[in-house]
Amino acid sequence: MNHACFIKYTLFLLMLVYGAQAAAQNDLAQWWAKQMQQPAYRAAWDGLYIYDLSREKEILDVHGGRLLAPASVMKLLTTATAWQLLGPDFRYETRIYAVGTVNARVLNGYLMIAPSGDPTLGSRYFEETAPGLFWQAMTEAIRQQGIDSVAQGVCLLETDFDPNVTPDGWIWEDLGNYYAAPAFDLNWRDNTLYAYFSPGRAPGEPALLRKVEPALPFAVEAWTNQVTTGKAGSGDQVYADRAAYQVQGFLRGTYPMDGTFPVKLMMHYPAVYFLQEMGEHLRAGGVRCSPLPEPCRVALPKESRLLWVHRSPRLEDIIRETNRRSINLFAEGLYKTLAVRMGAHTPHNDAAEVIKSFWRGQGVVLDQARILDGSGLSPANALTPRMIVALLRVMAGMPHAASFRNTLAQAGSSGTLRWFGRGTALAGRVWAKTGSMRDVVSLAGYYHSASGRHYAFAFMLNKADASYTEVMQLYARLLLQLP
Repeated sequence: MNHACFIKYTLFLLMLVYGAQAAAQNDLAQWWAKQMQQPAYRAAWDGLYIYDLSREKEILDVHGGRLLAPASVMKLLTTATAWQLLGPDFRYETRIYAVGTVNARVLNGYLMIAPSGDPTLGSRYFEETAPGLFWQAMTEAIRQQGIDSVAQGVCLLETDFDPNVTPDGWIWEDLGNYYAAPAFDLNWRDNTLYAYFSPGRAPGEPALLRKVEPALPFAVEAWTNQVTTGKAGSGDQVYADRAAYQVQGFLRGTYPMDGTFPVKLMMHYPAVYFLQEMGEHLRAGGVRCSPLPEPCRVALPKESRLLWVHRSPRLEDIIRETNRRSINLFAEGLYKTLAVRMGAHTPHNDAAEVIKSFWRGQGVVLDQARILDGSGLSPANALTPRMIVALLRVMAGMPHAASFRNTLAQAGSSGTLRWFGRGTALAGRVWAKTGSMRDVVSLAGYYHSASGRHYAFAFMLNKADASYTEVMQLYARLLLQLP
């Protein structure tokens, strides 16, 4: 074969390959368009983007530049930025100081807590953060420093965290519930309360609020309870209305006749609960101390001695829990930490400009993105599928790509994807972040197909008249068509 014939033959083969790829992309787009003609999706706003990482080629773009509410897929943006700027080995440090002099094992002054914004302090999600272990280690450290009594109680160090903790865009319907617990500079026990109810004898009868834990004086009386009894098997339908720092709250909805579980609520001010428990555990451990009922704040004193440092789990582990379990508090804590540590002194420690600036340097343009929080709880957040996939492409090319990918839920086995794709070729091959709220179902992450191709994808649907399960099944069917 002469040179001219070889070139023609090569061009012919390339045309066949690219023609087949274009046909495949067109087939996917046509299949999706057909699904969107169903009654449940005709009025929906959709956006899809798939990129073949193995061949560095766009596979599907359906309204990929459309701004849509991402719900918890927003956590991908927060956790990826934290991974890049703080590093997977980063740990929060909560420090305890003695302020004053010690004579005859009496601190003639006060203990000072220096909060770090650690969202895992006392968290139920890690064995090493259990409250009992925290209090035991703290009490032993204080006694080993020669202190058996504290004359003036406990104060908190002033920090750069904004005390106006609730992000813009969060709606009243969510506030008061555990999943809308905002991140403070001092967080405690996942900023969560547990309310225990006794259902009535029949549906419609009042459900009695028996106790709230952790307990504070008048904890039950602080709630106006209008919860009624629901049918057996109806589950937790209790909702709370309560803002940060607000003592009084309102409970509504139904608690099932066969219910034996506690209902999770938001802590209005975690520092109050932390200091109360601290006083109790110090006294039980042999240290006489009476923290004030309301937190006092002090600037860093000149004369202070470090007594003990509590270190959080590694950032990689925090991000894994954040992404797999979709923990809003952890995401909000990371978001505010980024703002404080990167010097963005903005309302509510808004890290939007920190995030946009960093990714701009990585070639990911987020200028049109609407970033109001770190968790995606605000329905006013908006990202495009292309933005999300661009970020995933950068993360896939970094040295610790597999480690970050493995912080995501895995299809058929873990986190919010434990039922997704089970029994299909997707099981064990999709790592992704889900996002759902009223009128929003999103999914974004990675797919390693059986043929060896690696994809990054982002699927977003707003305003569909379909259930979360139905939309997720639709996403699974789309992924299964990729070679």
